[in-house]
Amino acid sequence: MVEWPWAGRHVHFLGGIHAVNNPKSGNIDVFPRTLDGINLSIEMPSYKHLYLELEKIGLKDVIGTEFFTSPDNYNGTSPPEWRTQTRFKDISWSHLEAERRWSNIANEGYEKNNAFLWDISKRISHQIRTVNESFKVLAFSYRNQLSTRVKKENLDFNSRFLDGYSSKIYDAFQHFLFDICSLRDYLSEFIFYFILSEEEKSGERHMTTTSRIYKKFFKDKPQGTALRNYYKSGCSDRGWLNELGAYRDLVVHACPLSMAGGNVMLRMGSVSIAYGKVLPKIIAPIPNNPEEIKVKRSSFESFKGLENKVTEFFERANDTRNSRDILTYAFEVMLNFSEFSWRILNDSPFKGRQITITSKDIIGDIQVIKR
Repeated sequence: MVEWPWAGRHVHFLGGIHAVNNPKSGNIDVFPRTLDGINLSIEMPSYKHLYLELEKIGLKDVIGTEFFTSPDNYNGTSPPEWRTQTRFKDISWSHLEAERRWSNIANEGYEKNNAFLWDISKRISHQIRTVNESFKVLAFSYRNQLSTRVKKENLDFNSRFLDGYSSKIYDAFQHFLFDICSLRDYLSEFIFYFILSEEEKSGERHMTTTSRIYKKFFKDKPQGTALRNYYKSGCSDRGWLNELGAYRDLVVHACPLSMAGGNVMLRMGSVSIAYGKVLPKIIAPIPNNPEEIKVKRSSFESFKGLENKVTEFFERANDTRNSRDILTYAFEVMLNFSEFSWRILNDSPFKGRQITITSKDIIGDIQVIKR
């Protein structure tokens, strides 16, 4: 007889689909129901087979898992742990490991009395954790939207819709963009201070934005390391970091997704899985190629020009050929940032200091409290 640990896991997939493995149980329940009304339940041979069994039935697009490790996680006394499903080379949960590594570098900065190293590393570590939570909120907004949508008697895959839950997705995406662009600038700031040489900086003492650092030190200059070339490529016109900035500028500054005069309409999609079954999913669109419709507020273009740009934004978002799904894009960004962070960590002149507690650090007797 298999002994199951007291640990629950909620696995999230693209589109709002999720699977639940309750504590001390070998069953995995998939939500929502299939289009023909079947509630899928899978049996695991062991605790570690969770993802393998889900993959066997065709659920491969895991974006994150919520872990419940004590009754406190269920009664609200303590929050469960969310982990975005990132991996870099042989490092599982790579964003979580990166958060710890940056925290260790902050410890090294403290020990060396390097206030700025401590400050920037602390900010990066904190922001990785913040972005992880922002992505969780976005994933849950999809889950909530899908859960309410499938309660309707007839799902129309040819229609577009908006309801009370739809704005939650776009609000969550806007917060995600703000948080992850802050992380982008913190990592760029670290590159400026600790990757660029003093000779390269030639008197520049303080620079904190990705755009300025890229234009002055990377755009028109050859780069000598893999990290430098990776950064230059990411910030270039077709690079992923540049695209991220274009989305942030559009959504936060020029085309807030809840603004009057324009609406982005959600639609239903589907995922084919094993046994000929189909699961519904949510698609929340944004336009492709945000750089093409980017509005630079500093240009002070006329209101008519701005109005045209806003119209173009919403028209492209609602056109399936010219749009992409928010959660799919956000997850790609999370994967890219995991690699970006680890490339910097591997080239960093600081490797970090893990704090350890010895008997000398313990004051008084140790008490063991059992629940």
